[in-house]
Amino acid sequence: MIDLKSSGVMGKTAMVLAGVFFINIAAPAVAQTTVLAVPATAPAAAATSVAPAYSGPRMGMLIFPFNAADVEKESNVLGLLVATTVKDGLLRSTLYEGIAFSDRHPAIKRAKYVDTSLKDNELKGPFGIEPEEVQKCVKIANVMETPKLLVGTVQDLQIDREKHQASVTITAEIVDTISGRIDKTLVATGRSPDTMNAGTDSQYAAAAVDAATVELINQLVPQVVPSDPGVGKPLGNTGSDKTGKEPAATKSVKKKKGSGWLAGIALLAVIIIAGSGGGGGNSSGGGNIPPPDPPY
Repeated sequence: MIDLKSSGVMGKTAMVLAGVFFINIAAPAVAQTTVLAVPATAPAAAATSVAPAYSGPRMGMLIFPFNAADVEKESNVLGLLVATTVKDGLLRSTLYEGIAFSDRHPAIKRAKYVDTSLKDNELKGPFGIEPEEVQKCVKIANVMETPKLLVGTVQDLQIDREKHQASVTITAEIVDTISGRIDKTLVATGRSPDTMNAGTDSQYAAAAVDAATVELINQLVPQVVPSDPGVGKPLGNTGSDKTGKEPAATKSVKKKKGSGWLAGIALLAVIIIAGSGGGGGNSSGGGNIPPPDPPY
């Protein structure tokens, strides 16, 4: 007669041993097939160093009408148009807040009629980039309490009637109001569109000035760079291939040969042993133990 208790213990022991065998065999296999995250870009240390975007309060920039005397002999319409367009373009700047110069500004009127710190000849434009003109602009900007000012000239207008084309250059200076020093000099060039096949000299000049003004605004309002290199598109070399496609973000480690079928055998052994030990009421691994035979 089979000792059911001993048989049950042996079955459970076999299940435990099979489970240990399964863990020893299958665990390394699972670990070797784990998907590891691989950075799609170069290390942060290898990225190009870029200054973070300015995040402080916007600085007031007083914009004076540009001097377009070399382009317009009788008026300064284009110079005023450049200043107005630049002011509007600074609406998307996170650094500067454009303020158009006007001799009707309350601070200017007070300095002119009450304090008499500004004279009529100092308020007369157009304003250029000559040293004496820049100092005059600095004085006005101090009255209006703007930390920065922008002043410039429209020059070098060239019109080619045969090619139906015009070009012009705009030179502008960003000046610090407190120190009176020039922070930066900007040079922008523009030309009339190639599709412009007819027009007067004034129209060609206006089209060229408009294109140069757009270029000037792009220099004043550069593309914003994320302050955190991890946000948005990675900086520096992204490691993309010649087709422009980004490399895969992850890759799988090659499986170790033979580890898969060993794990399968171990799992099958556990299932067979568990099935043989968990049958009906008269099986060795489960059910109630029958009572002993009655004495005769």
